[in-house]
Amino acid sequence: MKRIIFFLALLPYFAIAQNGDMTRDSISISLGADSVYYVNRWVSYEDGYELASKQPIGDSAQLVSYLTGKEVDAIRQHTYNAVQTMQKGRVIAEWQDVNAALKDVELPGLDTLMQALFEGQFLGDANVKIGTAAFIPADVVKNAAGNIRLLFRSGGYRVLLYADTMIRIVGYPVAGQNTDLYKVRERVFRNVENTFTLRLK
Repeated sequence: MKRIIFFLALLPYFAIAQNGDMTRDSISISLGADSVYYVNRWVSYEDGYELASKQPIGDSAQLVSYLTGKEVDAIRQHTYNAVQTMQKGRVIAEWQDVNAALKDVELPGLDTLMQALFEGQFLGDANVKIGTAAFIPADVVKNAAGNIRLLFRSGGYRVLLYADTMIRIVGYPVAGQNTDLYKVRERVFRNVENTFTLRLK
């Protein structure tokens, strides 16, 4: 049964981000009997959760100012995130340099340290979703050599833990290529292209 909660003010939507992927996000404008413009928003999530909100804004000038400012802020935030994403190569190169530098002085590398810190969060049953296909069963295991492996379908792939929020599936989709996954919510990781999702149980 769908759960519907009505709020009189817009709330930060990340507060309910645990309800799965957003399937609908629509905004409309209405003019009340009090000659006040309202912004109405309806958000639906894949688990059936729905959130309806109605926020009073003011007159037409206030409405235009509010919506314009809101969208400028949203695009600026998106731009910042995009620029940060462009720095991925530099961030990974630095991680690899630190990893090698530690090993050069005969200390555990970052690959060993990160795995020791975070492997417990990953090991166990999981599900994988490729593209728009349905989730399929998977397992995250630790093999005899001490490496973490992601097993699904008929393949097995090494998992490199950069931290607890970013992991690399080594050799996927083909040998010589890798797929980097990022934590999008608790126990769910996805690549930037939105073509690979790992859901830990």
